[in-house]
Amino acid sequence: MKYLVTGGAGFIGSNYMHYVTEKYPESDVAADAYLRKAEIYSELKEYSSARQSYENFLKQFPQHPDAADVREKLNELEGY
Repeated sequence: MKYLVTGGAGFIGSNYMHYVTEKYPESDVAADAYLRKAEIYSELKEYSSARQSYENFLKQFPQHPDAADVREKLNELEGY
């Protein structure tokens, strides 16, 4: 089963993503939640939190189709 969370930067969406990554860190939905959390943190210029979310994503989903893009984004965050 797949879920679509819209308005992910809002209070309910961000709490849902946090809940999913904490409660079900290896679920398919968690992969998307880690990525969205990292994107939100980057937009808010909270780079250490963005880095942590990207690293958690890679730890849980190293073979995910987006893993190469996430590694590139981590490299871009190196200077922050």
